[in-house]
Amino acid sequence: MTGNTGIPTIIFGSGGASREVYYLIKQVNQACDSPRYHVLGFVENDKKKIGDHVCDNKIVISDDISLPSLLSDHSRLASFIPIGEP
Repeated sequence: MTGNTGIPTIIFGSGGASREVYYLIKQVNQACDSPRYHVLGFVENDKKKIGDHVCDNKIVISDDISLPSLLSDHSRLASFIPIGEP
C-alpha cells in the first residue's frame, strides 16, 4: 500500500489467508475516498523471516517479540488475524 494515511495495521501470518486479507484491505482502501487502513507489514512467528517481502509489504516483527515498541509508535493499531484451514 502506498502512502501512510489510514489506521496503522498489521496482519498476523504470511500465508495464503494473510495475503487474502491484505488484498481485501487493498480493495477496501480503493473503494473509499481515502484509505481506511495503512498496512505496516506482516507478523510472523519465525524471526528469520523478518525483512522478507509478502505482497507489497515486509514481515516487520515476529510474534515472539513483544508489541509494546510498535504500539508506542502509534496511538491506535488495527490487526487482522486470519484463520484458515487448508
